[in-house]
Order: sequence, then C-alpha cells, then structure tokens
Amino acid sequence: MKEYVDFDVAKKMLPNKSNVHTFRQSGFMIIGADWTKKNILKKMKSGNIEMTGGMAKSMDHGLAVCDDRGYLFIETIKETSE
Repeated sequence: MKEYVDFDVAKKMLPNKSNVHTFRQSGFMIIGADWTKKNILKKMKSGNIEMTGGMAKSMDHGLAVCDDRGYLFIETIKETSE
C-alpha cells in the first residue's frame, strides 16, 4: 500500500545540505546522482511524494517521486527515514 507524504512534511525530511543524493533503478543496478536542494524541491512539487519501503529506507532514501523514467529515490535524514 502506498503512503503519500505532504510536501511540507517531506521538505522537513531532507538533509540540511545544499545537495541531496538520489538514485533510480536501472535494470539490475541503481544509478545515483546528487541534485541541488532547489531542484529536488521542484521535482517533489511536480508529483506525488511517497514513503519508500524498507530497503530504500535502510539506505537513507525514505522518499520517492514517480515520473516518466520511474521512481526517483530521495535521500532523507536518518531520524525520519526509519
């Protein structure tokens, strides 16, 4: 069951730094990239923000946004991704 998160709540879950780590699944591997906080906030506003499952949370990526390329998993602070 999907658990959606309000933008204001999700914003508080982001780490307090200028870049936020993300990853996407691509076949049998994941591809990671850093996004500026400004761009990740814009991306989060563009779609439904979801809480992730146990595997992504264990890697401190507790949020995800789905777009035309699949899910973008977003780094979160440890306290809120557990």
